[in-house]
Amino acid sequence: MLGAGLLLASGASAEGRVSVAAVGSLEGVDGIHGVALERRTGAVRSARFRRGGARRFRTAPGRDERAVASDFVAEHRAAFGLADLDGELSEPRLVSDAYGQRHVRYRQRHRGLPVFGGRLRLHFDLRGELRAVTASIVPGIDADDATPQLSEAAAGGIALAFVARERAGEGDVSSLAVLGAELMFFRAGLVQRIAGTDHLAWAIEVASPERRIRDRVFVDARSGKVI
Repeated sequence: MLGAGLLLASGASAEGRVSVAAVGSLEGVDGIHGVALERRTGAVRSARFRRGGARRFRTAPGRDERAVASDFVAEHRAAFGLADLDGELSEPRLVSDAYGQRHVRYRQRHRGLPVFGGRLRLHFDLRGELRAVTASIVPGIDADDATPQLSEAAAGGIALAFVARERAGEGDVSSLAVLGAELMFFRAGLVQRIAGTDHLAWAIEVASPERRIRDRVFVDARSGKVI
């Protein structure tokens, strides 16, 4: 749940652009069938491979999907808006779907903290061949201080009061409670797909006992304002 029109002084304008050359390098890979870009940043948001086309990016004995994903991302990270792999991505997580196909999932990080909305996923077929990459990377984050000035408890109180005001008339808001909190970097305007500023923020989940109300509120971890 986002506050209306609040842009805070704690973050500078940030809309990092991805170079055309980086995208062109990915488009030139053998087997690439199509590449789609994020309009605002120029970063690749999806890439597809023809069946049997990604011969360089397939599993082999002693080389599983995580190893293949690591090689691919290291080679083409710039096209997705990444620069420092060690600092910008979590450890890869390997999962299988109901059809037996396997997927490698990364979460974007900055200064050791998660980035809201930042994901990178590589999808493999039953033969262990890379077939698609989907991404929602937030490039060029312009906020470096990862130390909150606002405590988790204080942010929770602000979020509770905000949801109670916004949801007044929808039931008994006196029973609202904080279900969880996570410190992260958050780019205002990302959900609305418009330019915005970067913030260190508490993501607070607020809900009623029966879960008829369940909202996520982002509170600036420096100013205490709802973003």
